Amino acid sequence: MKVRFTPRAAQDIAAIADYFHARSPSIARQVRAAILHSLQTLILFPQVGRAQTVEGARKLVTRKYPYLVLSACIAHAVLHESLDFAFSKRLKDDPTAELIE
Repeated sequence: MKVRFTPRAAQDIAAIADYFHARSPSIARQVRAAILHSLQTLILFPQVGRAQTVEGARKLVTRKYPYLVLSACIAHAVLHESLDFAFSKRLKDDPTAELIE
């Protein structure tokens, strides 16, 4: 399986990296590693995570940091868990967002 990101997911990852890098490059590397570990888990086990109300969508929590990977065989977004409600609504409104390779 290959992970492909929506434009929003790519923006989310860049924003997370920028936020932590400005505060501590070493913390930025740790957060990035946790998110990448979750993505590797998703590649190995596509059905990992909690099923969502949108058919085929799943939510995977990153290890050690409160970020969520929301997917439907693709990573739709990576966001802080406090933003989960807003994303769930957005995914219901547009479950077929444009992808980037």
